Amino acid sequence: MKVEIHGEQYALADIFGGKFAFRMPRYQRPYSWEEQHAEELLDDLLQVVLHRTGDVKDLPPYFLGTIVLVKERDDPASEVVDGQQRLTTITLLMSALRAVLPQDASDEVTPFLYEKGSQIKGTTTHYRVMLRKVDNDFFVKRILEPGAINQIRKLNLGDLPDSQDRLCRNAKLYLKRLETLGEEGCRCLAGYLAQRCYLVAVSTPDLESAWRIFSVLNERGMNLTHADILKSEILGSMKEPVQSKYADLWEHAER
Repeated sequence: MKVEIHGEQYALADIFGGKFAFRMPRYQRPYSWEEQHAEELLDDLLQVVLHRTGDVKDLPPYFLGTIVLVKERDDPASEVVDGQQRLTTITLLMSALRAVLPQDASDEVTPFLYEKGSQIKGTTTHYRVMLRKVDNDFFVKRILEPGAINQIRKLNLGDLPDSQDRLCRNAKLYLKRLETLGEEGCRCLAGYLAQRCYLVAVSTPDLESAWRIFSVLNERGMNLTHADILKSEILGSMKEPVQSKYADLWEHAER
């Protein structure tokens, strides 16, 4: 059977729009970027933004790498095989920008985080990025909901699982850095992210083909450990409900 592989470059305005609905499958490793990785990404972006001499649209583009998805061509539902760390960290940065920007600009950032539901239309809120089941409720309540990210300063991070601890530490880092950047700098950064930052999305409807693509691509950030690779191969080969059962056991062991 012929397997279709589709690859295309997208601006973040499209990545975090209606064309994709990212979901981290149970076989993914936990969110693993430390503060140094999150800060490196922000420093790269600010290197361009802080030295701008014209409009955002005239700034040089920034390539954020390649993500690999299991996705039907015309269906936004996207299972993330490779790219979890970048998609999650960019979402943290967008949420921090929404928290520090004035209301008019803040409202423009919200659609990058979720599409608000409507009682009139009978729709529910649709989040652009959904983490693994074990972390997603925390991610929504502490990062994505309006005003939530400002409350993480009050959390006792030592009591959280490692992945949630990293989410909070990176969010706090971004809040601290952005608060010193000033309104104009934050507006420019938000515009630069949306208009001039790009990802290449490589997608196939077949999980086995997606894994082959994943195996030949290098990921910026933290290298996969042998345990990460083993987990992905074992859980990725299982069908539901068996996958969920053993994903729960594995996630409990990771805490």
